[in-house]
Amino acid sequence: MAYWLINLNWSFNIEIWQNCRKNGLAAIGWRRWTEDEIENLSSYQKAIGYFRRIQPGDVVVAFLKDRRLGSWGTVTKPFNEQIFEPQLAPNTEEADFGKVISVSWDEKHSPPIGQAARMLPEDVKGFTCLSTINPLSPDAFERLKKILGDRSRWEPIAELSEEQDDEYPDESEETWYSPVRESALRKMLAADLSQLEPGLVPFDLKSGAEEITVGAAGRIDLFCKDKNGNPVVVELKRDGSSDLVIAQLARYMGYVKINHLPKGKTVRGIVVAHEADERLRLAMAAIPNVELKLYNVKISLTSESAKK
Repeated sequence: MAYWLINLNWSFNIEIWQNCRKNGLAAIGWRRWTEDEIENLSSYQKAIGYFRRIQPGDVVVAFLKDRRLGSWGTVTKPFNEQIFEPQLAPNTEEADFGKVISVSWDEKHSPPIGQAARMLPEDVKGFTCLSTINPLSPDAFERLKKILGDRSRWEPIAELSEEQDDEYPDESEETWYSPVRESALRKMLAADLSQLEPGLVPFDLKSGAEEITVGAAGRIDLFCKDKNGNPVVVELKRDGSSDLVIAQLARYMGYVKINHLPKGKTVRGIVVAHEADERLRLAMAAIPNVELKLYNVKISLTSESAKK
């Protein structure tokens, strides 16, 4: 028996994993190209070589974007080079993930369809996650299996698309993007919460404020409390998706109100954005105790003479 980590998140497209899970498959891309047509031939040869080695009885783990795990499963049928079953729609650009193996995905101790398990930064140490397929040691598999079975780490799979950090995102006249990556902005604010509001501190000092999982509601960007002890949910908005950010904020505030609201206190919400439009302001007007904070980015340059 061998263990494998398979990357099922090409270009952050979560549809690959959703279809693989539903169809009982694990898939890799490169379509039906010849080796002469493949730009990164060494990566292709390595991936396809591993794929050919995977046999029934082997165990695979689905790795998704942003340190998420989908499930683990046992291989039931090996790779057949004559079979081509695309897991993405025919009109999808680039890879359509048609090279497949059959997998019986775990349903008892893994997140259900629609959710994924979050790995912490320290959990990723010792794993190679960027390649299409990577061998796993038995000990490494047990570590990942334990993470997958930890229900406190399960969160809605929709969260996986919220922080897409493509180097060259598709932009239109109606789409804008933050000049700072969400992860970088979150860390800068977490390092000094008074930038958001004087007296603001992590809701739980031991856990800190960053990326706090709140059950089925998902993951709060920054979970704080103000100087009066009121819980404060901070949601970072990186693009023009006003409806999405308000829906997330309302969901998180609802969870906090039910599960973490001290007696006599009120849940507050803060949206942090680089820009705001009328859609965002209208959506915020419907939710009590929510405010908007806009940030600017300033670059400071200094000259330094070259040493002789």
